[in-house]
Amino acid sequence: MKKNLTWLTIFSFVLPIFFAPNLSAQPPENPEKKIFLAVLDLKNNAGLKNEECSTLSDAVRQELFSTGKYRIVDRENMDQILKEQGLQVSDCTSEECAVKIGQLLGVEKMVVGSIGKLGQVYMLNLQLLNVETGEIEKMVSDECPCMIEQLPKQIRNLAQQISGPSLPPTTGGIKVSSSPIGATAFINENDAGKTPLSLTNLKPGDYQIKLVLEGYEPFKDKISIVVGKVNEKIITLKEIPKPSPIEVPAKIQTEKKKAEITPKSLPANLLSINKKRKAANIASISGLGLAAVGVGAAVLFKMRSDSEYKNYKNATLQVDMDRFWNKSESSQLISNIGWGIAGTGLVTAAIALFAKPKLPDGGKKISQNELSKEPLNLMVYLNDKGIFFSVKY
Repeated sequence: MKKNLTWLTIFSFVLPIFFAPNLSAQPPENPEKKIFLAVLDLKNNAGLKNEECSTLSDAVRQELFSTGKYRIVDRENMDQILKEQGLQVSDCTSEECAVKIGQLLGVEKMVVGSIGKLGQVYMLNLQLLNVETGEIEKMVSDECPCMIEQLPKQIRNLAQQISGPSLPPTTGGIKVSSSPIGATAFINENDAGKTPLSLTNLKPGDYQIKLVLEGYEPFKDKISIVVGKVNEKIITLKEIPKPSPIEVPAKIQTEKKKAEITPKSLPANLLSINKKRKAANIASISGLGLAAVGVGAAVLFKMRSDSEYKNYKNATLQVDMDRFWNKSESSQLISNIGWGIAGTGLVTAAIALFAKPKLPDGGKKISQNELSKEPLNLMVYLNDKGIFFSVKY
């Protein structure tokens, strides 16, 4: 008995702090008027499935919580506490037992109830118990000649009756949507998420809202929050304009793979630069290929030279020694030539890349195939780097 009293004292202080309801839609906060309350699962006298009865019990909890008048112990925490004390809610069948559980949980009020069935009529009952006095403060009941799918609505109505009128709201909300969606919303410079979004429990007053989306101009505005209302804001973001091309009168002629660009203010040597760049690319690639062949040959004949030299060292007859020596010398000579070819290829590639002409700042290569297409317009664009050119079809 002394052990139970010790646990009762501990839970009476701890529960009000740690077992507040964890629901996504929080009602207006008014802590000084909220009552700490627990709801036992409804007694199933109607032959319902366990999960069906649990769903109806949760509907009672949700409806009572939505009034803003109660702090509710959720079922999982309640079951865990009772399990630690060796108790089960299913064993509690009387108001006296419910009051004892309420004392153990440290709550002020307990809600118990039952659901029965007489023929095709469901009988619903809820009671509000005062844990301190053990008295039944309120009792409501209803009869529902209905399908089981209608029971949640009926049980919610009973929960409203046993709770009484809800507390008046003290906060408001806002819904923000944008076109296009996905903009980051800032409320008073605090990141509130991406659109579309819905915010609740905002204190009344004026708020600064800002939407940011890449490629669009930032949106800023002031929005007012009114108690009990949700302010909806639909925002169309303005796209940042892209630089418009400035069309320059130009004439492009193709004749015998030659092109002339006018007016003279435009670089008339674009095609020539492009051809030189292609030639430089071919020369550099060829040089690298030649270098690869040279290295391969040098390594191969070096291996042969070493092999013939080994045979020379092992030979006993003078005629064999002379033959192996000559082969080794020939292979070594070819290996040296290979290294020379490889060096020549690398130097050729380096010179080609170094001499490769550059395009005008930001320019686009103009190939012979591009120049042969019709229709063809030369476009000039302006940016902070200067003028650059492109071909547009």
